[in-house]
Order: sequence, then structure tokens, then C-alpha cells
Amino acid sequence: MHQMLCDAHGEARFLLQAQFLLALGLFLLAQISTMVGDLWAGCGIAALANAYFYRRLFSWRGAQQLRPMMRAFYWGQCGKWVLSIALFFLAFKVANLDAFGILLGYSFAQLLNGLTPFYGAIRSERRLGGVR
Repeated sequence: MHQMLCDAHGEARFLLQAQFLLALGLFLLAQISTMVGDLWAGCGIAALANAYFYRRLFSWRGAQQLRPMMRAFYWGQCGKWVLSIALFFLAFKVANLDAFGILLGYSFAQLLNGLTPFYGAIRSERRLGGVR
């Protein structure tokens, strides 16, 4: 159980770092194009919401604290949704950014969520010396 939590924590840390690097990379490209600025905003929305979720989720350790950990998971997911909605509202209404670019950037960042298990599998395979 402990090993599984450690692996999940490492994968979550990688995902968060990758999302922030993606957002930073798109921010640097935003100096060139307006569309890229919208992409950066979408990646930033996903990264900030996921950072809140990971912070809530990984604040608990140990099997003795299963109930508070599950409560933190649900509240973290709820907070992630509320934060995402608030940031989308700010991006669309206050900053007046393009919806297509924001949603495309958000989709790119969320795609990293789906690719993270493959990264974990490759990392585990390398650590174990490959499949024989």
C-alpha cells in the first residue's frame, strides 16, 4: 500500500511538473502569438486546479487515516471543479480571451493526465530491468 502511494505521489508530481512546464513553455511562446497566449491560459487553468487537488489529496499519509484521506480526495476534487469554473469565468469574462485557444490549452494539459500512467509503466519497467 505504501509503495502504491509513493508511486502515485511520484506520478502526480511528474504530472504537475509537466503541466507547469507546458504552461511555462506556452507562456514564452505567447510573446509571439495571441493564440498561444490563450493556450497558455488554458494550461494554467488546468495546472492550478490540479495543484490544488494534489495538495489536498497528498496531505494525508498512512493506512490509519483512510477516512480523512478519502474526504480530502472528494473535497479536493470538488475544489478543483470550483477553481476550474472560476478560472474559466475569469478567462472568458474578465480577460476576454478566445474560447477555442483556452479550451485547446486546457485539453492539452488534461491529456497529460491520461498519459501519466504510461510514464509510470515505462519508469517501473526501467527500474525492474525490462520485460524478459
